[in-house]
Amino acid sequence: MELDEKDFVKENMLNFKPKTVKQPSQKVPAQAPPTYQRGVVPKYIRERREDDIREVEEEPCPDGHVLLPEEERKETLKVLRQSKILFLIQMQLKYFIVK
Repeated sequence: MELDEKDFVKENMLNFKPKTVKQPSQKVPAQAPPTYQRGVVPKYIRERREDDIREVEEEPCPDGHVLLPEEERKETLKVLRQSKILFLIQMQLKYFIVK
């Protein structure tokens, strides 16, 4: 049988099998899964939190920074606040002309 004599349309019609349609599941999307426990933090979140805390404890300050003693840190903050106040007062005394 040559290619010209073969009826592909008829052969396809005979070999056609209708597809079965799957029924959608009857889940309610607003309903929580059966394993859900209200008020319990999931395990993966607890582990991530613990990892973050461990990283902070291991490295108290980033590279290039220096950890100051508490008294020196407070004194530095006090000086910075005073210089900020002086700067703001000087800026208020100046005139600004906007064109």
